[in-house]
Amino acid sequence: MLEQLLVALEYLHDQCRPAVVFGDLKPANVLRTFEGSYRLVDLGLATREGACLTGDFAVYSPPYSAPERATGQASAKSHDIYSLAATVIYATTGFPPNHGAEANLRKRFDSQSLCSGKATVQRLGQLLTLVLAGLHPDPESRPLTLRPLREAMDRWLDLFEQERRETASEHCPEKIMRGLYGPRGET
Repeated sequence: MLEQLLVALEYLHDQCRPAVVFGDLKPANVLRTFEGSYRLVDLGLATREGACLTGDFAVYSPPYSAPERATGQASAKSHDIYSLAATVIYATTGFPPNHGAEANLRKRFDSQSLCSGKATVQRLGQLLTLVLAGLHPDPESRPLTLRPLREAMDRWLDLFEQERRETASEHCPEKIMRGLYGPRGET
């Protein structure tokens, strides 16, 4: 889910000119298709970066919106980074983010029986640390762009795939047969 949401937000933030802030990223606005893909829906609060929303409608979806959204600050990419982090916390723990988000996430992470190598688990820990950094109440202390999260995600995915291939090759039928009967041609 994180990978696919990153793709959507990177498009809005980096490919659109001017940059677009989704503005209402929360679990209710992330749909999973029958094929297993994740899609963002409800672009009603999407704005150009720097635009201010005015009027009598709600522009704040606690606990998934950045705290500064409640004060009517201009749209910023950091708002989507906060909301992405909050949504990932919810998807991972089943609880909305709050002051115990880190404890809930670490508890969930530690309780998983990860069938991955130590390096993969370490990279995943780094990725989760970046996700938690996105929840910082001060927008200047959050990652300013999605790039650090993307880079951590890519490193984790690369390592995960490499370990998965290595594990799969250890269990391939040919390797099992060689282990049982020796190399071909031997009697």
